[in-house]
Amino acid sequence: MPPKKKRSSIEWPTQKTADDQFSAGRAAADEEIDTLSKRLLILKSKRNALMPIALLPPEILSQIFHVLSLVHPSKTSTLGVIRMSHVCKTWRSVALGDMLLWRRVPFNLGWSCTREVLARSGRTQLILAHYFDVLGGKDKRSNILPGLMPRMERLSLSFLAYERSYIKELLNSPAPVLENVRLEFASSPHDSSLVDGPALFGQSAPRLREITLVCVSIPWDRFPRSPLVNLNVDFAPAYPVGSPFTMDSLLDLLSHCAGTLERLTLRCCLPTSQLRPIQHRTVSLIQLKRITLMGRTTDMAITLQSLELPSDTMMQLQCADRIREESDLFPILPLLMGRLSHADSPPIRSVGIEIVSTGSGGRLELAFARHPQYFHKDQLIWDPWPSRSSSGADISISCYLSPRASYSLVLLYLFSALLTPEAHHLYVRITGTVHTIDWKLLLRRYSKINTIVVKGQDSYTLLQTLSTTELTPLTSSSPHSVHTGHGDQSEGAQTPISTPSVMRYLICPHLTRVFIRTIAFNRPLPGKRAVLLNNFVSVLRTRRLYNSQLEELCIHRCAFNKEDDVKKFDKVVQKLVWDGRVLQ
Repeated sequence: MPPKKKRSSIEWPTQKTADDQFSAGRAAADEEIDTLSKRLLILKSKRNALMPIALLPPEILSQIFHVLSLVHPSKTSTLGVIRMSHVCKTWRSVALGDMLLWRRVPFNLGWSCTREVLARSGRTQLILAHYFDVLGGKDKRSNILPGLMPRMERLSLSFLAYERSYIKELLNSPAPVLENVRLEFASSPHDSSLVDGPALFGQSAPRLREITLVCVSIPWDRFPRSPLVNLNVDFAPAYPVGSPFTMDSLLDLLSHCAGTLERLTLRCCLPTSQLRPIQHRTVSLIQLKRITLMGRTTDMAITLQSLELPSDTMMQLQCADRIREESDLFPILPLLMGRLSHADSPPIRSVGIEIVSTGSGGRLELAFARHPQYFHKDQLIWDPWPSRSSSGADISISCYLSPRASYSLVLLYLFSALLTPEAHHLYVRITGTVHTIDWKLLLRRYSKINTIVVKGQDSYTLLQTLSTTELTPLTSSSPHSVHTGHGDQSEGAQTPISTPSVMRYLICPHLTRVFIRTIAFNRPLPGKRAVLLNNFVSVLRTRRLYNSQLEELCIHRCAFNKEDDVKKFDKVVQKLVWDGRVLQ
């Protein structure tokens, strides 16, 4: 018999045994990685604890978060305070521990984020500003608004459409802590049936201070009777020139906030002349700082006659009806004359004129300021229209002119009525083609003008007028003698040309500074071969011969054929500034 084979002592591993070994090795490696990761986190925490910002107390860190939340609100791109809560454990604990950080409801980040922010805000007062395509309906975010009104401190809603039952529920919800509300309907005006109760928010908004309604029409008698500080109602384009609500109801509303109201804006919502008060009554707004009215001249006149305003109240009037004749402005002129010549107010120092001419008419605006502000030493001295939202003038009036109206006659009519002889600064801005203004008649009324700011290509007629001379009786108080440089006499030995009874003098004899912006000096004058540059140099040379040389000429964003053209002003002015550079 053959011998038996001996069994090998080597046991080859099976597939199951190999998998167990690999799993054990991976588990040991993962365990070691977890240990090192925890160790690394501990080291990072120790390192972060040694950073200077980690030494700040939680109260200071929370205040920094509040400032950052205002600078970077919760938007889809920045996330605001949500992003700050994901930096580190300490920051997250501080952010979650301060419920006031979560008072701004981010409706733009989706429903889940909105719900989480509301949970973190606890019972604090809320701030909400959001735009809705449809207010109400299936949107969960808008459906929770009525329930949040008892906690709402500031509310700003803009929407294109709405559900009637929902908007009624929202506007009639009590708002005991609401201080600021803004409602804007971006499509067409709402009707007055949106508020069914006795007042907006059911007369349960005692802390309401600011109301802004844009294209949301609500009767005056349904506004909350709270001590308002800012009332801004804009019905345009709902009622282009007036509203169907009575003057008595408006005066009742203003009488409840007469001692606190500081800013009043009524655009296209003034009661019409047919709805004037039954008996003449006035309301004294002793704290009012700014009033803006837009509507018909007759409606604005009736409104102003019913209000007693402090002498330092800034007034901005916008005539919504087109002016065809100068007499159309008559209802408002006596009120403006009373404001401009008020005995308790300083005299008007600056006058601004803006003209926008189009084929279908145009717009004319006058601005008056008692204390002009100097923004830049080489730029505009005083801009009466720094922004359309907040005019820099004490009093301004704007009106739309029909195509047949004459700019020159309307300006002359206004300046004849609103005479402010103490004005020292004149600002002129012209857009469009205007050739019919007789600047000579206008500037004759302002003999004390020492600074003129000109902007717009079609302002060249004003620059030409500066060389105009006139005859005046010869008196010892004549401002400037007229000299010529003819003959063999030197320039310093010029002889005045005068008669025993009359003498010549320049328009604006006290003019010392001229600021010119956005004018093309290389363009030819209409109907002439000469360009504006040579014409204006001749104007300045004439003023120099008449001992009325400019002390300073500032040119900003003006066009020349070549840089050497600017140097033509060197010999006719004492100081020349071109785009911020002093050339002499």
